[in-house]
Amino acid sequence: MELGRLRCTASHFPWLTADAGRAAEFDREIEHVPAAELPAALVRCALAGTGADDEDEVLFERLARGEDIGATPGSEAG
Repeated sequence: MELGRLRCTASHFPWLTADAGRAAEFDREIEHVPAAELPAALVRCALAGTGADDEDEVLFERLARGEDIGATPGSEAG
């Protein structure tokens, strides 16, 4: 992905370079991500393989079925 003169590749993210297959997949996919969606794409990539992505998928499936997952607007303590 070109951001002005910046080219976003796996080599910019040390947590990606340890796995050549994952880095190649990132480089293929990131080229098609609109700049406005880049932060979300980076978060998804960083969480992939940590189990967090699987937890999110389970929650989204439950929400799609109309289940109450215990989250309410403003429930985050801050």
